[in-house]
Amino acid sequence: MKSITLFGHTVFRGQSACFRAPVTELVDGTVVTVPVMVKVGASDGPTVLLSGAIHGDEYHGPSAIPALMKGISVDELSGILIGIPIMNPLSYFTKERVASLDYEHLNLNRIWPGDPNGFVSLRLAAKLFEEVVLKADFIFDHHEGGIDFLADYIILGGTAETRAKVGTIQRQMAKWFGTLPVFDSTTDAAAVRLGRAGALSEAAGSRGIPVIGIEIGGAGTVWPEWMDRSVAGSRRILQGLKLLEGEPEPQPGHQYFCPRAAWPRPSHGGLLRPLSAAKMHAVVDGGTPLAEVLDPFGNVVETLVAPFRSVIMDTRFIATVMPGDWTYHCGEIVE
Repeated sequence: MKSITLFGHTVFRGQSACFRAPVTELVDGTVVTVPVMVKVGASDGPTVLLSGAIHGDEYHGPSAIPALMKGISVDELSGILIGIPIMNPLSYFTKERVASLDYEHLNLNRIWPGDPNGFVSLRLAAKLFEEVVLKADFIFDHHEGGIDFLADYIILGGTAETRAKVGTIQRQMAKWFGTLPVFDSTTDAAAVRLGRAGALSEAAGSRGIPVIGIEIGGAGTVWPEWMDRSVAGSRRILQGLKLLEGEPEPQPGHQYFCPRAAWPRPSHGGLLRPLSAAKMHAVVDGGTPLAEVLDPFGNVVETLVAPFRSVIMDTRFIATVMPGDWTYHCGEIVE
């Protein structure tokens, strides 16, 4: 493995590079780029892609990916690291989950591998998929809770066929990362209806490229202590994959692997008032009250409860809710 070529830039063994790669244009012809960071190690090994900001209101990737890349020298690296902190500049510009600049307001993490002849987001996905995704052996896909939520868990995914190909290594990567709860799910018919068959974990995983989703942070800000934990966990995965020397150090605490999850959803609009049980990583029994919905007069019109024995993986940060909104992400605990 003497070099890698990305977007026409070739980086050779023992070298690092940072550059901007053109991926599309705005309505006035202004060129839109993605930032690309590359390190080609002094020794051979796997290629790992670090992807961030597939959703433009998520700042975990833009903060953690450069920190991880800058903390690794090519001399200690066996293999190649590719970092793209902002995969979706179209939604990053507008601080939105989806790309409102796109005619169809498409969600990039529902349309992989894209279409080179489609709408602008589909073309963006196709270019990124061809130029970087297919050149990776493993992918660390950085997400978070966005503006509305705080998240702190690992997500694995894909159809049954994809999980048969990459599920074992996905679970091992999650264990190396640390003791965060793991949503260890298989894409079912309901998830397909929501477009999750077009997630990066499925599009890459179906081609034998394992993806681990690192969901840390949210609420529209950068949390330095959580970013540091993300970097440390990612380094442990790199050790496990033999890109870095050493063995991943086991982390204290129990790690839950949740085969399914649910979000209690309100039937009424109002102000969401969390109760004492609604805390990140809290373990609650089925039926435990998590929050109350208040009308404008301060009356409780609904109480939301945990659907089953759960560990809390996301908490809602925005106080107002409409009927059907996500509130608290409950990962089922199976003893």
